[in-house]
Amino acid sequence: SGDWSLASYEDVGEYYAGQVLKEQEQNNVSGVMTTNILTAEPTSSVESVRKLFDHVSGVPVVDSEGTCVGIISKKDLDKKGSTVSQIM
Repeated sequence: SGDWSLASYEDVGEYYAGQVLKEQEQNNVSGVMTTNILTAEPTSSVESVRKLFDHVSGVPVVDSEGTCVGIISKKDLDKKGSTVSQIM
C-alpha cells in the first residue's frame, strides 16, 4: 500500500479563507492536507461507507494493492447499488 494525502474541499476552503494559515508556518496546501486517509474498497458495502461521510466529503476507493481506482462522494451514495463498485 502507498502513502496517501488528500485535501478535501473544506480543507482547501479553510486554507484560502486564512483560517488555517494563521496557525501554519508555511503557506502551502500540504499544511492543511489530511494524512490519515479514510478509504473504501470496491467490494465495501455502501452502508459501511456511508458512516465515513460524517467526517469527509469524498472517499478514495483503493484496490487490494492500495492503488486508487476511484473516488466516491456523498452524492454517489444516492445511486442504486449495494457495493462501492456499483455506485462509482
